[in-house]
Amino acid sequence: MRLINDVNGLIHMHSVNKKALFGMMRDFLSDNRSNPYRDHCFRMLLQNYVCYILYFKFDEIHHLVDYFKDTPVWCERMMNSLFTDAIFIQKIMRQQQIDITDYTNVIAFFNEEARRIYL
Repeated sequence: MRLINDVNGLIHMHSVNKKALFGMMRDFLSDNRSNPYRDHCFRMLLQNYVCYILYFKFDEIHHLVDYFKDTPVWCERMMNSLFTDAIFIQKIMRQQQIDITDYTNVIAFFNEEARRIYL
């Protein structure tokens, strides 16, 4: 909750210790006690990651993929949540003229819906 409500905390944690932030994201994925509130918090954390990290430096997504690539199921869920649920990512990509096909490590984890939208 702290990182959802405290953007400065999110940015600080990302700049000081990305692995700690990614570990929190991993905890959401590894906990089998999913419920609507927990799912909402996870989506908000990802939305903040898109808006306050990827907006300023989209290439930071490589660090996220590198962290999760050894758990492909979680990496797939993470990438698909970012690219299909986060409402600002398409605008950011258009604004910054980002060609997602240049990010082969990211699109490798796209599901059918994300592929339909972006490829």
